[in-house]
Amino acid sequence: MIVIHHAGLLGESGAKLLPSAGVIADAFFMMSGYFACRHILNHKDDIEEPFRYSLKYTLSKIRKVLPYTTFGILIVYFLDFIHLKSYSLNSLADMACNMAVELLLLPMTGIMKTDLINYRNAPLWYLSAMMIALPFVMFLAIRLKKTFSLCLVFVLPILNQLYMIKTFGGALPWMDNLGLFCSGVPRGFSSLCMGFGVCYLATLFQDKQSLHGKNARIMLTILEILLLISIVVFARIGVHGFGELGVIYLIWLMLIITFSGLSYTTEIRIKNISAISMLTLPVYCIHWGIYRYVATYLGFLPLAVGIILTIVLCIVTAYILIKVWGYIVGSGLYKKRQAG
Repeated sequence: MIVIHHAGLLGESGAKLLPSAGVIADAFFMMSGYFACRHILNHKDDIEEPFRYSLKYTLSKIRKVLPYTTFGILIVYFLDFIHLKSYSLNSLADMACNMAVELLLLPMTGIMKTDLINYRNAPLWYLSAMMIALPFVMFLAIRLKKTFSLCLVFVLPILNQLYMIKTFGGALPWMDNLGLFCSGVPRGFSSLCMGFGVCYLATLFQDKQSLHGKNARIMLTILEILLLISIVVFARIGVHGFGELGVIYLIWLMLIITFSGLSYTTEIRIKNISAISMLTLPVYCIHWGIYRYVATYLGFLPLAVGIILTIVLCIVTAYILIKVWGYIVGSGLYKKRQAG
């Protein structure tokens, strides 16, 4: 959905096949929040310095994606470089500074101008916002514990989202200026909190014996599927303002059911699902740059063909990247560099 959404934004026709699919970024935040919360619950006895622990956890996750984000950013800057009309010192210096900010995943700090042109690999705003917001959410969850899990985790997101709707006209701002940060940071903060709420509620529902019966599981499975269909439909027709907020909470409800394991979708077993899922992260990190190549050199193709070609190229490239990075790590070259 994200690849199709971005292809619609970049396509010369201006077609927006899934105009509101940007809300899926909030699903990414929620899933990141869920796993961070589960990590805290599993290691609560090992945590001595909450903020330091939260920062260390976040950086350990970010380091895993850097090989893919770096490649995705370099693709776009290379394309822009070879299409520069003039190679003046100022234009090259400006490009180098912007590239450094993106390579360090700092666009959401407000260092760069907040427009799409300067964000060469715009989708990585999600990782930049998560890197800033996640340590604070984890710190609140660890330090405040019951207050956070029983109250703040549900109150803070809705208050923040209502503020964004009032200020920016929608619940999905990401590149508006808020002084120190871009609006993607509070958006990420809200959805990360919602992800923690998913974890708390999913854990609670797992212990509810009344939800483990056959009839309850059938109803939850039907509801989960209907929620998924609704999310796709709203992404297709487009929503704004409070409609965006509504879709965010549809995702939230669906993830609670999914992660609780109480629906029959838990029984689905797909062969090699682990290998398939490994591709999704690098595909997300590189798809913007690859589609820009496709749009630039194969712009005469129909939009649908360009999207399909982009997805195929992303999967092939992601597979190669995983293999190359695996070889570097496995051969000891990475460990030697770390030791050095």
